[in-house]
Amino acid sequence: MSAAKRCATKGMTWLARLTGLGTTVFLLLAWLLQMVWRPRIWESDILYLAYLGIALAGCIVSWWRQWLGGILLVMVSLALGSYLGLSSPWGIAVLVAWTPELGIPFFGAGVLFFLSWWLSREVTVPR
Repeated sequence: MSAAKRCATKGMTWLARLTGLGTTVFLLLAWLLQMVWRPRIWESDILYLAYLGIALAGCIVSWWRQWLGGILLVMVSLALGSYLGLSSPWGIAVLVAWTPELGIPFFGAGVLFFLSWWLSREVTVPR
């Protein structure tokens, strides 16, 4: 692998790690902050925390298996966006308005993990 390709894959990997972990921590802190005004945990909160747990697991797994971390983060991005539209009393309007804000950072991090894994593979050609 050339030095430029190695540098590009390392940069993509670190950008994906920072994006995934940063988004997960931000959304967890936002959830904790809103619990100040709403001290009771609802059923939808458990599902939301499960999605954030899967996102955190995807970020941790990506240190060893980038392709698996990328798949987990892309799945979380789709699940988190659909969760918001289905659990909201306003329905599809919230789905259209909030899906990009919550889903795109995880989607971008997952795609970057997958691309860095794809570029870092060593392809051997049989003689």
